[in-house]
Amino acid sequence: MENDVKKELPEQYLLFTLHDQVFALVSDNIIEIVQKNAITELPEKPDYVLGIVDLRGRVVPIIDAGLRVKGRPIAGTNRNCVIIVDKGDDLHVGLLVDDVVSVEDIEAGQINEPPAFGRSCGEARPYIRGITKVDSRLVLILDCSEILAEIAMSELLAQQG
Repeated sequence: MENDVKKELPEQYLLFTLHDQVFALVSDNIIEIVQKNAITELPEKPDYVLGIVDLRGRVVPIIDAGLRVKGRPIAGTNRNCVIIVDKGDDLHVGLLVDDVVSVEDIEAGQINEPPAFGRSCGEARPYIRGITKVDSRLVLILDCSEILAEIAMSELLAQQG
């Protein structure tokens, strides 16, 4: 019975924008949100990898979430934030986003499956875990592990030496 209660509890999601569209990530793997600082570029990296930063002594690769998810780079503004996520194996990764909107409790029953037809949601389709509505706007819930799946962090970190 205790497991049934846990399944019904809402999960917390961090809502943020990419090119004026609202997205969400489950907050479980989110370490912190920081302002965008100077990024050290790396040679021979995928376009969506901006480079690395030193975050309190830890080297953290920074991914342009706009380029990775929507196919267009994030425009540099004073509202840009970096969402630091735990990729596992003691690796942290930063996702550069346009702006952080809020943290919301969303119940599993409020999340719908993404459309099954074609690439109806554009470039973001492979990364969409679900769709929900928050304050009368549709929010695409992203799968962070899918966004980071093809990124060989060990190779990126080895290049910085």
